[in-house]
Amino acid sequence: MVPIIQYYIEAYQNQRMNDNLAGQVHASSSAVSSASASSGPVLPEYASLYAQNSDMKGWVNVPGTNINYPVMQASDNDFYLRRDFYKNSNQHGVPFLDYRDKLGDSPSKNLIIYGHNMKDDQMFHELVNYEDNGFYAKAPLIQFNTVYKQQTWKIFAVMIVNTVPSQGDTFYYLDTDFASNDAFMNYIGEVKKRSLVNTTVDVQPTDHILTLSTCSYVFNDARVVVLARLARDGEDLSPGTATMNPNPQMPQIWYKTNKKSGT
Repeated sequence: MVPIIQYYIEAYQNQRMNDNLAGQVHASSSAVSSASASSGPVLPEYASLYAQNSDMKGWVNVPGTNINYPVMQASDNDFYLRRDFYKNSNQHGVPFLDYRDKLGDSPSKNLIIYGHNMKDDQMFHELVNYEDNGFYAKAPLIQFNTVYKQQTWKIFAVMIVNTVPSQGDTFYYLDTDFASNDAFMNYIGEVKKRSLVNTTVDVQPTDHILTLSTCSYVFNDARVVVLARLARDGEDLSPGTATMNPNPQMPQIWYKTNKKSGT
C-alpha cells in the first residue's frame, strides 16, 4: 500500500512541478534576456529555465494533448531517465534528447526525444493514442522549440517496434544522422512500411525529422514511435489527412501475440 501512495504523491508533485515550469515559460515569453548558450542567444521564453539548468535544450508541446514539457540532454541517455528538471530523483523522469543529437546551425538529421509512458497520463503517455487513426486529426503537429529557435513539425508516421532480438528482427530507428540522402530516404521508406497511418505529409531528402519514443504495453518492451518532419518555410500548417495503413509491417512478436500471420 505504501508504494502505491508514494507513487500518487510523486505523480501529484511532478504535475505541479511541470505546471510551474510551463508557467515560467509563459511569464517570461515577453521578457528581454541576454542569456546565451554555446550555439547562440537563448529565446527569451526559455532564458529563466536555461539559467536554472543549462541541460535544457528546448520545449516539446503536442497541441491537443497534455504533452508540454522541457527537453533535456545529458552526456548519456540514462541521466534523465529517472531524474526531473532539477536533477532530483523522480520515477517520471523528464523528456530528453538523445545524447548524440546536435542543435544549433548544423542540427542532426533526426532529433530523437525519449519520454516515459506513465499510467497517470503524464509525460509521453498520450503518444499511444496515435495507434488510433482518429487521434491524428486531433493532434497532427508537434511544437518542438529548441532554446534557440521556434519550430513546428508535421507528423507523418506512427510505428510500433520491438527492442528485444529474441522477439524477432528489430527495426533500428535511432540513427541521428545518415550517410547520404539515399540512406535517409531509404529509412523514410522503411518507416512508412511500418506506419500505422498513411498521411499526406511528404518527406524530401533535404528535410529534418523529429522522433518521439515511448514505451507501449501491446507486448513486452514495445515502443510507440511518432515521427514528424520540420515544417518548411512558408508551409501551410493546416492539418493534413490520414488513413489507416491496411497492412503495416509489424514486429514478429506482434503477430504472435495477436495470433495473426505476418511476413
